[in-house]
Amino acid sequence: MDALVLDSDLSCRTRAGDQPERRSLSSRLRAASGIGSSWLALAVAVALPAIAAAVHAADTPAVGSRRIVQQAWTFRDGAPEAPAAFAQTDDGFLWIGAAEGLFRFDGTRFELFRSPFGDRLRSTNVSALLADGDRLWIGYQFGGFSELKHGRVRNHAEATGTVTGFARDRHGTVWAGARAGRGRSGLWRFDGSSWRNVGADWGAPLQPIAQIGFDRDDILWVMAGGRGPEIPKQLYFLLPTERQFRKAGEDLTVEAFTRDAERRVVTVRERGSDALSMRLAAALPAYPILRSGMEAFLDRSNGEALRNALRHAAAKQIEVELRYDERMLRVRVRDDGRGIDPAVLRAGGREGHFGLHGMKERAKVAGGKLTIWSGSDAGTEVELSIPGSRAYGSDTAARSWLARKVFGARAAVD
Repeated sequence: MDALVLDSDLSCRTRAGDQPERRSLSSRLRAASGIGSSWLALAVAVALPAIAAAVHAADTPAVGSRRIVQQAWTFRDGAPEAPAAFAQTDDGFLWIGAAEGLFRFDGTRFELFRSPFGDRLRSTNVSALLADGDRLWIGYQFGGFSELKHGRVRNHAEATGTVTGFARDRHGTVWAGARAGRGRSGLWRFDGSSWRNVGADWGAPLQPIAQIGFDRDDILWVMAGGRGPEIPKQLYFLLPTERQFRKAGEDLTVEAFTRDAERRVVTVRERGSDALSMRLAAALPAYPILRSGMEAFLDRSNGEALRNALRHAAAKQIEVELRYDERMLRVRVRDDGRGIDPAVLRAGGREGHFGLHGMKERAKVAGGKLTIWSGSDAGTEVELSIPGSRAYGSDTAARSWLARKVFGARAAVD
């Protein structure tokens, strides 16, 4: 089958007949679905959190000796209309979970999964996926798990509530979060033969689980509470050598963890001084960077900078730098391309083109600043800087204001 492979210089080529590299999909491709839309895009991605250009366009022209492949599929091509989860198994297949069922994508076509042995999945409404080598874990909107390996399906009938996500530690133990009923833990752990509810004996939160994930030190982080950034949440963690969860913070009005390219929770060693960070305990082993809608903003702004460098600058090298400073989030995109004419920069962009103007306006809306350094045949550097109080979380009013700007008038208002 055809495999899309991301080269080290951010170019992407198609090699017919090659077996895909056994790397995480997120380090080569990003699969993204538009909210409320029915298209699925597979695009060139950068292995950094929250900076990926989800493009749904036809193949772009060749850049030098390289060719950038950007392809889109809609439901007319067999793609699911509302993808909810993605995972890539070691055989190179991309698996997509949706309300219509479980789909397999080989780079060319989508297939609704049907077991060659006649096995049936527990449900057709898939809410979460995890690739575990050649095994695929499946979670469902109406609860329960399935294990898929070499075409055989094994269903686990636990009454979990909606499965919100999976996580795997460095030893291979798989955990899951679910929206359990009030007074019951939504944490689950696979013991090698069956799923076990992780409850009061572990000190686990007795409430729905919004998100779970391991960081680079194999600490398990659990965000407990209802859906949506406007619902206050509690943060718990479990050290790799312990069997008792500890509370790291409460009454946190956040949306999600920040993840790296391997889907690990991003943490820093010191607690920040912003209002959100100050709600976290003072002596934690690490401090996760929590977000409240900033990822979507960074996707759009920095994705545009990457697309400009790839499409228009004829760059041979592109560098992306992401810095989580205590007081400022900084993202820089540098290239060695043809640069931008100084007169165009002074005018805020070319006549009839709104890319530069739009990027600056979005930065202003988010309370940040966009700075561009460039010159003819001198390359270009774009820096987006956003105060930590905006990027990592701030007071409730500011978060609601940003949510309205990024997500529209229907976003939560306190």
